[in-house]
Amino acid sequence: MHSFQTGDFARILKDGEPEYVKVDAAEGDQVAATSQTTWLAGKYTPDQLEYIPPYQIPTEDVQKLLRFEVPYSAVCGPAVPFDNVRTAPIQITLDDLKAAILNYKVSGLKPGQFANEWFWPLWDALYLDIHLDDARNDPHAAPVAPEYIFTEHKAFAGAWADLDAMAKGAPVDLDRTLADIGLYYSNRGKPFEEQQFPVWARRSFLRFWLQPGLLQQASPLILQLFERFLDELHAAGDPFALQVIQLLEGQQTETE
Repeated sequence: MHSFQTGDFARILKDGEPEYVKVDAAEGDQVAATSQTTWLAGKYTPDQLEYIPPYQIPTEDVQKLLRFEVPYSAVCGPAVPFDNVRTAPIQITLDDLKAAILNYKVSGLKPGQFANEWFWPLWDALYLDIHLDDARNDPHAAPVAPEYIFTEHKAFAGAWADLDAMAKGAPVDLDRTLADIGLYYSNRGKPFEEQQFPVWARRSFLRFWLQPGLLQQASPLILQLFERFLDELHAAGDPFALQVIQLLEGQQTETE
């Protein structure tokens, strides 16, 4: 008989039908577990539970899943709970993210279906195994440095944020998401002054340098970029740019 531990998965029979539960605590002959179907908690004896070992996804299938060449249910089966899958460590990349979005767009699936077949399994089950944090967060990035305005990490984080919003039911323009990713690729190898940046990256840059006292200490390149981004956004009718202009004008009036 399996010695249950917190986090284990098991199967029980309820009204003759199998149901998955996740163990919350186990002590002696009492196992507290929560149904993964109804989310109701219950208490069981170990002999009432059939231990379900974690499902190990083959590495080649994980790579296909990351790029949404196959859906989660085809890799694991619809009955395997998200929290009970494992894989060998693998690094998800911006290329994988771009491929997943393109494959979703031709799949015919609705946003909620895509979320269940791709986004939530990666977020809920494989977050650590696929090194999602490493792809989203550049540990060396400094917001004050121009070269970190739009890194691969930031391009990934921006696209992931769009997919997160879509998974939660918000309308998202994935063509714009792909265009932002395309900007990152088109920037590579170009002098910094010739690179182009998505709206959200330019807004983020302006917000950072609007913090009290920072612009007064900024380098000539930072000031040049600040003016360029502000002009670009204002010319495009971005309301945030107008707010920045009004703020700067107000600060100038106060110093006169």
